Amino acid sequence: MRKHTDLISYQMCQQFIRALSSDLPASALAAKSSPPRIIIIGCGAPDLIREYAATTSCAYPMYSDPTRAVFSALNLTSTLDMGTARPAYQQDTTAGVVVSSFFQTLGGLKGGKALRAGNYAQVGGEFLFEGGRAKWCHRMRHTRDHSELQVLRGVLGV
Repeated sequence: MRKHTDLISYQMCQQFIRALSSDLPASALAAKSSPPRIIIIGCGAPDLIREYAATTSCAYPMYSDPTRAVFSALNLTSTLDMGTARPAYQQDTTAGVVVSSFFQTLGGLKGGKALRAGNYAQVGGEFLFEGGRAKWCHRMRHTRDHSELQVLRGVLGV
């Protein structure tokens, strides 16, 4: 079974995607004259995407990169460091995240899902591409270091 810090990083990404989908609905982006597209890229097995999207209520397309080639190309890192600050998108206390992660992992042991969820230490980031070039980016330094939603709103002009 994975270590508790692994489980926490998985839950942090889930909480971020839930908050992102709620705070930046596709309708808010569609209202722009040149609407940006948000896509989510994870590192787990592709057949887990549907369940992950349902679990997170994700409003955006999700893709899988189990080889982590995209993560490598974007110079993203791996860490289990949680950092010191609690992000605004973290809805549960850290203790609540640990408990939730434990039960989610127990459920995921059926059929080996928990073992196919990708590298739990892989941290990502948020990128804005225009014309095939990165116009803005935020590379996560630890597992709770997704960009705050108000920052993303500003970057996207929403």
